[in-house]
Amino acid sequence: MENNQDKIVMNEDLLTALDSVGELLREQSIQYEGECQKYWDTLSYEDKLKSFYQVTKFIRQGDMVDHGSYRWVLYDVFGFGMDAYVVGMDSGYLDIHNRLFQGADWVTLMDCTRFEVIDRDGRKYSNGNVESLKVSFQDNNKTVKFFINGKPGEWGNP
Repeated sequence: MENNQDKIVMNEDLLTALDSVGELLREQSIQYEGECQKYWDTLSYEDKLKSFYQVTKFIRQGDMVDHGSYRWVLYDVFGFGMDAYVVGMDSGYLDIHNRLFQGADWVTLMDCTRFEVIDRDGRKYSNGNVESLKVSFQDNNKTVKFFINGKPGEWGNP
């Protein structure tokens, strides 16, 4: 039967091992970034332009046309294996993907013809006659305001 002291030592050993693995991964990421930059520097202008074209074409297809998940774009659109997951994170593509995905929701929002505000007590406002919708962020992006053009909506539980 283990006592608490043995568990503490095991936990400390585990944390030390995990910290070492994390440091190794950071070092490998920095090395890979340097290798990619060196590779890029060896490409001709025309090869860089072709690479740029193809990568942005794939991103547009996977993220904006197909609305695919991060993994789907990597594996199905680009044709990469699982090793691309971390590479995409390190390069910043995951951030780009998430921004594009969120942006697609905003584009869809602008096409809505019905707008509702619902909280835990139910529907507070409903307007099914929206002609256009504008969004404004205020107070250092802590407040969002929706401006609805169209016929007035209904307050309460319509």
